[in-house]
Amino acid sequence: MSKYKHPVSGEPISVGEHVSWKIQFGIRRWAFIGTITLVTIGCAIWGTFDITVIGWWNVWASYMALFIESVVGMSMFSMAQNDGRIIRETHTLLDRVEELIREIKEMATKDAQHSEMDYEVDLDSNQKLSEIIERLDEIEPFYGEWNGEV
Repeated sequence: MSKYKHPVSGEPISVGEHVSWKIQFGIRRWAFIGTITLVTIGCAIWGTFDITVIGWWNVWASYMALFIESVVGMSMFSMAQNDGRIIRETHTLLDRVEELIREIKEMATKDAQHSEMDYEVDLDSNQKLSEIIERLDEIEPFYGEWNGEV
């Protein structure tokens, strides 16, 4: 278990993801954008006197763009993997819930049919079973949507 938590979801994340989020929080600020803009303007002005300044600034800015995109990309890839894992777990749970609903419906239907055959009919129990079956019929289409059945 990691000691670092995702800043939005609170899920455990690796050290690399933690560093990536810290870097992203630093660069996604108006102060960072303003500073880079001022440095770029300064290099453009200074570059009118010394052309090598523009060349070095171009190299540094290109590397900075590559670095920032890589950090963001690694973070996004990790989030996508984690989201995929959670979606698969959710679908597995929904499949199990759907299976349990089917089993409960079958048991309730069999019990209701069996109760009707008995000489001693418990009307209250039959009414409750009928209500359960109706409620399960209302719930079931919701789970079907998750499986692409509806």
